[in-house]
Amino acid sequence: MARGPSRWTSGEAPALLIMLSLLWCLGLVVTGLYNPVRQWLDLGAAQGYVAVPVALRRLELEAYPVGSEQHHRLHVDYEYQLAGASFRSQAMFLVDGFPSEGQYAALYERLRAMRDQGKPVVAWADPRQPGRAVLDRTPVDCAGNYFIAGVGMLFFLLTAGFAFLPRRQEALREA
Repeated sequence: MARGPSRWTSGEAPALLIMLSLLWCLGLVVTGLYNPVRQWLDLGAAQGYVAVPVALRRLELEAYPVGSEQHHRLHVDYEYQLAGASFRSQAMFLVDGFPSEGQYAALYERLRAMRDQGKPVVAWADPRQPGRAVLDRTPVDCAGNYFIAGVGMLFFLLTAGFAFLPRRQEALREA
């Protein structure tokens, strides 16, 4: 079974649509992996963060409708001191916007319980950048991001295989 030239090496330029499809698929992969990779990079640095007590200024779980469903958004504002200076932050996770609504709700319940019981709330602050602190530095998984990246990679490989892999000469002559 001899392989003939590919569409690329035979002198046929790939169609603009194929090139745009490949770029779109790569965009899906990058979009899907951006937050997990960013979190993975931040996670190593976060192990060097120091625990600092915080004063909660605002802790609110806002309900809002999306179609017929009720969704929630967490608002938090806190102050802390590090290296003799005061700072204010609203950051909750290493990568805000990445956790699921359930993870935000769990953080809200934990913070509310600590506040109501009079227990100290602790944030994790970066000693190299004292203005950066998070309330939860544990890694967060979101299957949706990996699904988007997987779909993008699948379509990228299918499109690239169709466009650039060699075709048999007999099939070209019959067409």
